[in-house]
Amino acid sequence: MYKTGAGTLALGGAMTFGTNNLCRVREGGMTALADAAVAELDCTFADGTAIVLSPDSTAANGFRKVTVEEAEGGAAGQVNVQLAMPPEGIDDNVTFPICTVPATDADLTDSLVLTRVRHYNATLMKESVTVGDIACTRYSAHYVKEGLTILFR
Repeated sequence: MYKTGAGTLALGGAMTFGTNNLCRVREGGMTALADAAVAELDCTFADGTAIVLSPDSTAANGFRKVTVEEAEGGAAGQVNVQLAMPPEGIDDNVTFPICTVPATDADLTDSLVLTRVRHYNATLMKESVTVGDIACTRYSAHYVKEGLTILFR
């Protein structure tokens, strides 16, 4: 499957096409609304595309088997990580999974670029987890609402 166009494709149902499913995001972005939607999907993101995080998602692991294509000139490619902010905002402190990949895969730290969301600071978190019997690395975006703290003495 090739995803083209500026919009965001949301995957929410279980993959029913069998195994070895390949998806290439050439333009725009993609969001995983449930783990079942991306559990058997090998996603390749072109440089400059986006992974969109949704507060409506029930995905505990985010995307799996993620690769990022090189940028022109052989430089490391980058994928923008965006938050689909609902009108009512989000809690003051929340973490959304971006992807959970096998620990043997290449490090994605420099390839995942957190897009700033108004009134929220974002930090990329990386942790070692086990999914099934497979050692994995989970990348998450941790959002904290900006605020002003005033201390009176």
